[in-house]
Amino acid sequence: MSNDPSIIEHDRLNAAFSSGSVLTTQRKELERLLLAAAECKSVGEENTKRNSRRADILRHLLQVRISEEFQRKTFRMSVAALIVSVCALLFTGYRLWHDVSREAATPIQSTPVQVISHEEKKTPNKAPEPTPGAVTPRATEGTSK
Repeated sequence: MSNDPSIIEHDRLNAAFSSGSVLTTQRKELERLLLAAAECKSVGEENTKRNSRRADILRHLLQVRISEEFQRKTFRMSVAALIVSVCALLFTGYRLWHDVSREAATPIQSTPVQVISHEEKKTPNKAPEPTPGAVTPRATEGTSK
């Protein structure tokens, strides 16, 4: 047996297919086996067809592994989003409960109501009439000099 890396990889490829371990192989190993199948120099039509089928199988298995990885990542992200949503819901519920319980604990204070006469409603921009004897700002301007 030679120490040529392509022959060693080809032997690993043959061993993986003959034992069936190619079905449970991890993604990185599948990539190495696919590379070995692509670089394999086959002699004869039967070997060429076999290597082509193996490469197709390896590509398919590699796609399955990648899809599984994406599915796991997506699932983790969904769980994280669900946890954040539940926390937001609980926090909102707590704040609502806290605000309602605080409002129930404080007594209701009545504010005085200002009564406006019917005449004041008609002329809302009218200035109030000065009372007799009241000092107006204009009257004080001339006396201070």
